[in-house]
Amino acid sequence: MWQKRLYKFLDNPFVLLAYVRAHYTYPKIADRESKDYDEYNFLNNRETIKAITENDRSLIRVGDGTFGYLNGSGIYFNNWRFRYNKSFAHKLKDILINGQEENILFCYPHTFIKKNKGSYTREGAQNEWQIWVLGKVLMRQFLRKDKVYGDALCFHPRYNLGIDFLAIKDYLAAKHVVIITSNTPRFRDIKLGMSTTLIEAPTNDAWRSYERLEKEALETVAAKGLKATEVLFMVSAAEAAKVMVYNLTKAGYTAWDTGQFFDLAAQEIATARPTPQVL
Repeated sequence: MWQKRLYKFLDNPFVLLAYVRAHYTYPKIADRESKDYDEYNFLNNRETIKAITENDRSLIRVGDGTFGYLNGSGIYFNNWRFRYNKSFAHKLKDILINGQEENILFCYPHTFIKKNKGSYTREGAQNEWQIWVLGKVLMRQFLRKDKVYGDALCFHPRYNLGIDFLAIKDYLAAKHVVIITSNTPRFRDIKLGMSTTLIEAPTNDAWRSYERLEKEALETVAAKGLKATEVLFMVSAAEAAKVMVYNLTKAGYTAWDTGQFFDLAAQEIATARPTPQVL
């Protein structure tokens, strides 16, 4: 733990102030800041998947790591890292605030953020409340009351027990799927949509390479002669995925910030079958 904190300090010495905000300042105001989030329009996880598949919309998902990053902290998990970069953090923040295009569904973990400390305590999960302190305070600046937002956990079977894999499979059937992620050999046997193309992303610090990856993605579909309306980019590159999805959407394509979606659900989508009807 202390080693990771050292790395975060080396990334951004001001992370000490970020730590004070997250653990001492914001906890005092977190529940007060988040008490009126019910006034904003949020879809549940099933409605989120329905919205992107039925309306062919791009998707950007914001989580606790995003809020931590915007607070000045790099993201470290085991041997994986996404170092803090001030310029990239500003770009990401600008997209979340000013990039709310109609054809992009911005998604937040709103069910966790809305719950107050008392609710977590009664559930025996008081420590989890601290995870969402930053989101409780920071999410407000990204929301508009004239917009509808999705659920960031829509692809996670643990929280979305009724993922409609068949609906997603049917949607992909009309798409050439381009997967941008690290360690692509793990997906070499996956076949989604009319065709599946894999583009290798770096395991760490994808913010260094997102422009190159965007260029490679666009050149790949152009070389294949694919129509923009028939392409879906699935991007798994931590916070860089959010910027890439935005830029690819602005270029005329549909793109999803899938996070760990491949590890959790790709096989389910590939093998989804209609539920037998009882006569």
